[in-house]
Amino acid sequence: GTDTIRPAALRGLAPDQTLVLVNSKRRHSASLVNVNGSIGRGASAVDMNTIPSGAISAVEVLRDGASAQYGSDAIAGVINVRLREASDGGAVGVSYGVRKSEYEVPVTPPVAGLPITVGPTISREVEDGEVLTLSAWKGLPLGDSGFLTVAAELKAQEHSERSGYDTRQNYPTPTGGGFDAREAAFNRFNAWTGEPQVDQYTLFANAGFDLNESVSLYGWTSYQYRDALSAGFYRRANDARNVIEIYPDGFLPKINPAVTDFSAAAGTRFALGAWDMDTSLVYGSNRMEFTIKDTLNRSIGPTSKKVFYAGGFEYRQAVLNLSGVREYDVGLASPLNVAAGLEYRKEFYEIFAGEPDSYRNGGVLLGGQPTASGAQVFPGFRPANEVDADRDATGVYLDLEANLTDALLVSAAVRGESYSDFGETATGKTFGGIHGVDR
Repeated sequence: GTDTIRPAALRGLAPDQTLVLVNSKRRHSASLVNVNGSIGRGASAVDMNTIPSGAISAVEVLRDGASAQYGSDAIAGVINVRLREASDGGAVGVSYGVRKSEYEVPVTPPVAGLPITVGPTISREVEDGEVLTLSAWKGLPLGDSGFLTVAAELKAQEHSERSGYDTRQNYPTPTGGGFDAREAAFNRFNAWTGEPQVDQYTLFANAGFDLNESVSLYGWTSYQYRDALSAGFYRRANDARNVIEIYPDGFLPKINPAVTDFSAAAGTRFALGAWDMDTSLVYGSNRMEFTIKDTLNRSIGPTSKKVFYAGGFEYRQAVLNLSGVREYDVGLASPLNVAAGLEYRKEFYEIFAGEPDSYRNGGVLLGGQPTASGAQVFPGFRPANEVDADRDATGVYLDLEANLTDALLVSAAVRGESYSDFGETATGKTFGGIHGVDR
């Protein structure tokens, strides 16, 4: 699952401690919780791959901790993706890349008695991992004072393979001893170690419209479908996890996650007395479903299927936001800037089960002993694993900033939040900085 997720991280902290915004609004995270030795282990992060480059005008990075303004997921900082706002113009781009490698592969120590005649290393030349990306964006006018910018991107990537030479015995020992003659011709580069195969389609639209001098409307929506294919470890023909009647040469089980990502936002900016106000509603969802291919359920035996639907998970988020900013002249070197706001967030998380054959034990024994249950490399989610949970989070913040002197800037912020499943938390922050003054 982590093969195609691209999280953003700052200061070496987990990616769920860096807040990702789109047009200053909270972006929903991926439904996948990173596991194993991947980046962001134990965290669920915003997938930057869901935002096509053609839709972006700039990326702003706040490297200071900002949890007092944005919440505890901004401990490491904030990344704000600014969407392109164009009422005309456009561009089309095509890029192609391929991975070429030439390297020495160690092949020792060989299995005793195996008829391998190569030396301690062999030279290998590999060309694979082709990546084709087609992208385009177009700006369109909305009346006399609005814009609609549409961006699309298609990405087709083949997998890359940089595995080592497999010197293990693959076939069962023939009756009477010795080795199967197929050992010498067997492909010893039988694993996928590298980038996955990916087919990805993304659409993004951003719009804005000025109703009058003090009121403007804005909104955006995005959709992405990603179909990926990654591989697990090779199961040899003589592996106890194999059914030789199904895979006489062994098999490489593959994990096929299909990701559907959607977001939509609508908001308005308006003047309320001396306050510049902003209110918005943002929704996002990310769903990942797993199909396991070129595999089997050992416990079912020779009648096992080769393809299984293993279930998956989905995350959904809705955020309602109201904020305001204004300045007060209090006799300091600069006006006192006051920003305040409140936010209500509703989150949903769901795990859904796969088909029964993806997780059940079929009862077929091996040497009188039970065998592993479920699809090899990725047993499906069971009904007992299913989750359908939600929570509410309400936050309020106040931020003050002013120059006490021409060279001394001071700011302070406080944020309080209440979680329906966690409780309450309060975060504060103060800052003072000296900057140069022209004389």
